[in-house]
Amino acid sequence: MAEDFGDEAGQKLVDWATRIAMYQARIGGPSRGERAMRDAAEQLTRALEAARDSLRDPASAEVREGAPSLPEWAKLDLADFQAMDGYEEIRSAIDAKLASASVEHALYEEGGHAYLLFRSQDAPRVAECFDSLAGQAREAADRAAERVREQEREVGHGERDREPLEQRAQRARESAEAISHGGELERDLSRGAQR
Repeated sequence: MAEDFGDEAGQKLVDWATRIAMYQARIGGPSRGERAMRDAAEQLTRALEAARDSLRDPASAEVREGAPSLPEWAKLDLADFQAMDGYEEIRSAIDAKLASASVEHALYEEGGHAYLLFRSQDAPRVAECFDSLAGQAREAADRAAERVREQEREVGHGERDREPLEQRAQRARESAEAISHGGELERDLSRGAQR
C-alpha cells in the first residue's frame, strides 16, 4: 500500500484519516465520519502549507543567502500539528516523508511543545516534503472516504444494526414473549377443539 504514494508517509496519512472517519462514523453515523475526516484532512493540509510557506518565506531566504550568518540548524514549531487529533500518526508521516527524502532531522519535544529540527540548508527540501504531504493529505482523505464506504457496504449496516443493543434485546424479548403466548393460544384452541 505504501507504493500507492511512493512512500510510507502517504499510507500513514490514509490510515490516520480512516481512523478518524471510522471513529466518528461509529459515534455519529457515516456522514459525520466522512465530514470529520475531511475537516481533519483540511486542517492538516492548512498546517502543512503554512509550515511550507514559513520555510519559503522571502525574508528567511535572504537570511539564508548570507552563509556565514546562517545557523547550522533550524527548528520548526509543530504546535499546529500537535493540537490535532492523531498527532502521533501525523508526526510519523512527517518523519517518514523527511526520511524518504534523506533529510537529516529530529522530531522532539521541549517544554511540552513539539519541534522539527533540521539543517538550515535543507529548508527548501523540508518545504518540498511539506508541500508533498499537503497533496497526500488531500488524496488520503479521498482514499479514506472510499475505504470507509467499502467497509460500510461490507458490514451491511442497516438501520436496525445501528439500533442500540439494549433496544434490540428488548425487541427480541417481546418477540419471544409474543411467540410464546401465541403457542399457548394455539394449544388452548386445539384443546378446545378436542373437547
